[in-house]
Amino acid sequence: MRILSIGTNIGDRERNIENAVKALGEIGKVTAISPIYTSEPWGFESENGFYNIALTMESELLPLDLLRETQRIEKELGRTAKTTTEYADRVIDIDIIDYDNQIIKISHQSSIEPPRPTDTPPKTGGEYLDQQSTLNSQLSALNNSSPVLGEVHEVGRGKTLNSKLSILNSQRSLLTLPHPLMHLRNFVLYPLADIAPEWVHPILKLTTLELKAKSEDKSIPYKK
Repeated sequence: MRILSIGTNIGDRERNIENAVKALGEIGKVTAISPIYTSEPWGFESENGFYNIALTMESELLPLDLLRETQRIEKELGRTAKTTTEYADRVIDIDIIDYDNQIIKISHQSSIEPPRPTDTPPKTGGEYLDQQSTLNSQLSALNNSSPVLGEVHEVGRGKTLNSKLSILNSQRSLLTLPHPLMHLRNFVLYPLADIAPEWVHPILKLTTLELKAKSEDKSIPYKK
């Protein structure tokens, strides 16, 4: 299961979401869609409120390929740029929240998926991640070097959510999954709780409903 979050705060917001869902349906099978929620801008000030949804889908696309497709859809729907340094009004924003409960971090220089000719058969998920043993060793190294990670593990035993997951946020990356800010955003958690309440965060080991209950985000999204 792939979990995505969609937001829009300019133009015909409802139509923007409809077009994004339709386009995603052309690259996979959309299996569940939340109601639309209205929310205030998160991380910046704007007079334009957001419409947000969450959806789940199945797709044969590998993580980076799915990312590229979501970026292509954003561009086709009118988004001119997507920055990682600041937030702004947007026609459409499609974020991958989770990919089959896998913990993934791919830097811009990552060798996990080198460029390949279009006629080369796609890699399997196992090949893409270079096997789970390699991933486990990377996580172990992060655990030994990151004091905040220990606090993250404590969350699973009822501690307060740390504001960052250093295992994911220590360096800027091309793709980080689960999304490193999803647990801090009610505009993600509220819609997701409607369609995947028992989904478990692969690092925090908390369900969507538990993340929602522990969220430190003071904003309250409302169903449209």
